[in-house]
Amino acid sequence: MYAFLISAYTQTVISTKSIPQLYDTLEIQTDKLPDKLRYDLNGKGMFWDFNALSAPYVYQLIVQPARFGEYASLFQKADAVINTIEGYEMYALLKPNEFSIAGYSKYDFMNLGLERPSFFDVPYPVKTVPLEYQDHQNGIYNLYMPITNDDIPSEILKMLPYTPDSARYVMEINRKSSVTADGKVDLHVDQYDAVKESISEVRTKKLEIKSQSIPWQDVSELFSGSNLFSKDSLRKEVFWSNKTKVPVAELFLDPITEEINQANFTSHPFLTNSIKLKTLKQDIFAYPNPTLGKIRFNLINLPSGFYDVQIINLLGMKVWEEKYYVSQSKTVKLNVSHLRKGTYFYRLQNEQGKTISTKRLIILKP
Repeated sequence: MYAFLISAYTQTVISTKSIPQLYDTLEIQTDKLPDKLRYDLNGKGMFWDFNALSAPYVYQLIVQPARFGEYASLFQKADAVINTIEGYEMYALLKPNEFSIAGYSKYDFMNLGLERPSFFDVPYPVKTVPLEYQDHQNGIYNLYMPITNDDIPSEILKMLPYTPDSARYVMEINRKSSVTADGKVDLHVDQYDAVKESISEVRTKKLEIKSQSIPWQDVSELFSGSNLFSKDSLRKEVFWSNKTKVPVAELFLDPITEEINQANFTSHPFLTNSIKLKTLKQDIFAYPNPTLGKIRFNLINLPSGFYDVQIINLLGMKVWEEKYYVSQSKTVKLNVSHLRKGTYFYRLQNEQGKTISTKRLIILKP
């Protein structure tokens, strides 16, 4: 919960040992309602206490050879494919000094329900080493999704200046990165020598078209009133260490308030109380479980809609119930200290009353 200067200072340099390799299993946990953490102090020899981060499960990302990907034939230069937490394929380049992204399949960055492959014009850098305090890296990266005219909403298609022979959606990413601090991260049962990389991005969505006689042309300005072609900002603080090939912590910030919206963090092999998942199905988790009273319900991988969460005693009686609107995932904090000590069940149902998942909950008393 604190960040402060530590007395003995040794500069941290992130090296090639932190670059993922083929057949690695990368383990990540996600806290969608993180408590306030002091991440904001910059400089040398800092100390960050992130022990408040918690999650009910560990998501396992397996670094497989690119040939195992569904769209491998389209990514000839990729070395690896990784199935992401969000359910799409990420095609990666694994160089001795850099882990970068060549493109994706099924990444619907336009939110139109499209499951098309998309390609970076220049590989998007996730991590470049060596990386140390006061390093910086800026760049512009365009992610192209080739489409057909049928993939363009009809109200936009009919307003185009001509019927295109080719079309593509584009997400232009203007990325600025600087290493603003180094020091130690205290996370659960370990401490990590780390650097903090501050990343800001402006993401602009576009529609480009062309014909046989007209080169690629950005027509997004014709639809300035549409939310489809918008600018979004991303802010995050990433803590890298040589001890782990994923970030020790990756904090996603509100671009305006700078509050933490979500925290991804590394899993430690000594911690065995978390469920390990390779794929995410529609589900609900309660943690900590057993609980002394304060719990979180983590609802994951759900189509947009209303869902009913219930706590039921051993006699089958509902002792608590609440409805929530969920789009993909949601985390809910709850205090159940008013319930008697013992065994209960918690249940997730959709709008039609169909039960998606039922699990056991144990309530203890101090």
